[in-house]
Order: sequence, then C-alpha cells, then structure tokens
Amino acid sequence: MFEHHYLNSFDIVVFQKAKGDDKICGDSYLVQADDQHVLCAVADGLGSGEWAWEASSQATQTIETYSKESLDSVLGHVNASLLKTRGAVVSVLRIAPETNHFEFCGIGNVNVKIVSPDDSKKVGHPMPNPGFLSGRPVDLKHEQHYFPSEGCFVIYSDGIGLINNTIKDIAKRFEQTSHEVFLSELQALLSSESVSDDMTFIIGQHRPQFF
Repeated sequence: MFEHHYLNSFDIVVFQKAKGDDKICGDSYLVQADDQHVLCAVADGLGSGEWAWEASSQATQTIETYSKESLDSVLGHVNASLLKTRGAVVSVLRIAPETNHFEFCGIGNVNVKIVSPDDSKKVGHPMPNPGFLSGRPVDLKHEQHYFPSEGCFVIYSDGIGLINNTIKDIAKRFEQTSHEVFLSELQALLSSESVSDDMTFIIGQHRPQFF
C-alpha cells in the first residue's frame, strides 16, 4: 500500500505491507499537519495480525486526539490507552518547518532518521527509549533538535532492516526522481528484504519551493 501527502511544505510518501500472506498489518501510522507543524507517527503492535493492529491503531488514534500536547505527554496518553492490549512500540516526530526544529519521543524499535541536504551540517539523531507501551510505568524522553531546510526524515518499523548509508541513498533518490520512479525503486528495495514482520516506511522532504 502506498500513500502520498503534501502537507505544510512537506512532500511525504508512505509504504506499508503486512507480514507474509497476512491480510492485516499490525502496524499503524499517522500523518497530519496544522499551520505550524507536520506530525508523523508509526506504531508497531507487538506480534502480528488483528491483535497487533488493535494495539497499534489505538496508539495512533490516541496520538491524533492529543497531538497538540508535548510529545512525552502524548505518549503518556498512548501508554494509558494500551492497558489490556497486546502493547506497541511507538515513535512520534513533530517538525516545525518555519523554525527549523523538530521534536521526537519514542519507545521501542521504530526507527527515525534525519538526513540533511548539506553533509557539513550536523543534525540530531532521535533515540527511542527501550521497551514498549502497554499501560505499565515507562520513562519517556522528549527530544528537540535542529531540522535542516529541505531536509528529509525517514520513519520505519523493525520489519525493515535498513542501514544509515541506505537511508541516505533513499533520501537522495526521493529528492532527485519522480514519485513514480521513486515508488517503483522503493518497492523493489523493500521487497528484496528478508521480511519476517509487518513493515511501514514513511519518508518526507521539506520542499518549500513547491508550495
């Protein structure tokens, strides 16, 4: 499944695939924007199938409800909402393009990478806390970092085993090619992976010149 979004000067593409021949993907995601921010989140329900989806979709619905709050507070609400579910790992990224910064909060192994168009500029590397959300007490860390103009972000669940160099190559192709070519290349790349889990991949680039 592919989706394409233009939101608040960001060009965003989403790819999602269920594990093996499963009909239900246990991952859920959220892509939304207001006048000041773009927010993207991926939740990976523990395990796979319907019960995993139930937990992950509850997580993204809760994020949407409380998206105006601080991100550690948002994930606190998510944690409470996942009591009596299988639980989920979650990462939330909120970018303010006008002030060139981003916020991040996450727990578990949903990866987030920031790629700068200028290698000479250092960017922050979001680091989720270990663990998962299921209603039990957890430590949540709210990070803030610089986000480069025309930079890229990538969020992907642990069904995808990408390395940093591959992420940079993907970001470069996203910038340089048409959506049709990029989606074809991305699908070929992800399909070549040895997939033993659900997968969700979101990439977005700040493209103010197109808006």
